[in-house]
Amino acid sequence: AVRDAAVEKADVARESLSKVGDRLAATLERAASGDDGEGGIKTKVLGSVAQGLHQASEALRQRSVADLTSDVKEMAKRHPGAFIAAAALAGFAAARFVRSSSRRMAQHDDHSQGPRV
Repeated sequence: AVRDAAVEKADVARESLSKVGDRLAATLERAASGDDGEGGIKTKVLGSVAQGLHQASEALRQRSVADLTSDVKEMAKRHPGAFIAAAALAGFAAARFVRSSSRRMAQHDDHSQGPRV
């Protein structure tokens, strides 16, 4: 029962992450297209990252949590250094996101309280 609930929550998180990836990819595509048509390196990099995000989002939608867990374990066994580096990068990105979100929430709370007297 506990395992089933955990798998269900992981499936919801997987789908949510897939949607976030698609939205981020769309944002990057808009940023790349708004590069005044120069076709420079910025446009190419943003387009490439957006394409990778779309592919990753699609892979998340098509695979089960068990499949994804198995893939991560295999990658960790085959490439432990890359796995540790990716985990550290993901942790750093998550920490930055949380810190940025909490700052925005604090600023929003300060503004919504009205002027202080």
